[in-house]
Amino acid sequence: QLEQEINKFKNELDKYKSVPQFNSARNALDIYAADADGAAAIPELETDLKAVQDEWDALDLTWLDRQQEQVNALEKDANILQHKIRDVLEDKGVTRGLIINAQNHIPALENQAGEQRRYIEETYDQDWLEAAGEPRFRQELERLKTSEAIKNNFHSQVARTRNQAEKSFSELRKLRDEYNRVNHMSLDPEDQDNTAFANELIKLEETYLQEYQDKIKEARQRAERQFREDFISKLRNNIESAQQQLDDINRTLKNISFGQERYRFKVQPSKGKRKFYDMIMDDLLLQGNDLFSGTFQEKHKEALDDLFRRIIPEDSLFNGDARTELEKNLEEFTDYRKYLEFDLISTDDEGNETRLSKMLSKRSGGETQNPFYIAVLASFAHLYRTRMQGYDETMRLIVFDEAFNKMDHQRIQESIKLAKRLGLQLVISAPTEKVADIAPLVDRTLCVVRIKSQTSVRHFDPRTLEAEL
Repeated sequence: QLEQEINKFKNELDKYKSVPQFNSARNALDIYAADADGAAAIPELETDLKAVQDEWDALDLTWLDRQQEQVNALEKDANILQHKIRDVLEDKGVTRGLIINAQNHIPALENQAGEQRRYIEETYDQDWLEAAGEPRFRQELERLKTSEAIKNNFHSQVARTRNQAEKSFSELRKLRDEYNRVNHMSLDPEDQDNTAFANELIKLEETYLQEYQDKIKEARQRAERQFREDFISKLRNNIESAQQQLDDINRTLKNISFGQERYRFKVQPSKGKRKFYDMIMDDLLLQGNDLFSGTFQEKHKEALDDLFRRIIPEDSLFNGDARTELEKNLEEFTDYRKYLEFDLISTDDEGNETRLSKMLSKRSGGETQNPFYIAVLASFAHLYRTRMQGYDETMRLIVFDEAFNKMDHQRIQESIKLAKRLGLQLVISAPTEKVADIAPLVDRTLCVVRIKSQTSVRHFDPRTLEAEL
């Protein structure tokens, strides 16, 4: 019985032999704590395990089948390429045979090509071959691909070209005959070679033509010199005439007032063309010097050259832009007024001066019309010589349409009074609202009345009307 008990306990003991031996109770507690931590991680590990299992279940393992299908397709393509390789090798053998055959014919073809090349060089001019023949052949070869096609394509054109050549030579022969007749020469007009006539041309170009060109150059220089002198002289005369006329107009306006103001014109050189003005008006031209004298050239050469460079084209074949620029310069630099700046100065009773150029944009419409009427009336008075003795019977008529449309009654009356003081006769067309200001100051008033399609003209005398009323 004891032995049975012993064996029983031995079996139990074997079960615990795998359990570690603990030296102390503290070691056992550490192991239990580690086991507790491991047990706490079990839920998370189970979740990870489930995720891995789901990923495994979601994998598409059919790609192996697709890969096998691609392998099969590639093996099929490889077989096709093998057949093509065999075909290419067979063609290579045939081509090698053709090459060998062609190489055997190359010497004969080169010899034939050389003969053709010599024929072309002997038949046609080398310069024409390089400039026209060879480039045209290459162009046609690229288009038609073969020389035979080029030959067939140009067959009819060759015939036309021969006809044109014969016609051209016939015209050339006529010209040669005409040249011989006019110049009393005996050169052969039927000669296919143009050497004799070419030599004649060289003689003309190198001798007579040079003489003519020298004469033309000399004549042009004389004409240009004369043109420059006349041009500058005319500009100077026009500028002096304008200044003199303004002086005469100023003398006319000197003792005539317009309301509380007196007016005078002022002219001065243009700031943008001052160097040209100084050159044109230089007194050296009145002291025996001309434009080409050393003294004048030393002082004004730059301005003189600059002016004529703007208005004389250097090349007769200049383009459209240059032509437009030339036309613009001609309009700008041939008008004497472009070399001057004009202004109208008004002076009040206290002697204060006002320039029209500075006040024009600051004044009202009626005030800006004052200078216009003063300028027009003074200019006509000067033209009709109303202030000069011996001109009492000259014409003195001025016609104004839509007169005084922006002026008040005082300025209208001053304008009419100024015209009377200058001895001018006015014919004025004005709107109805201006009649009250104009009628009392004129000798005769005509009223134009339009009713529908009927127009009538009636004499209107405000003084008679006032008496009747």
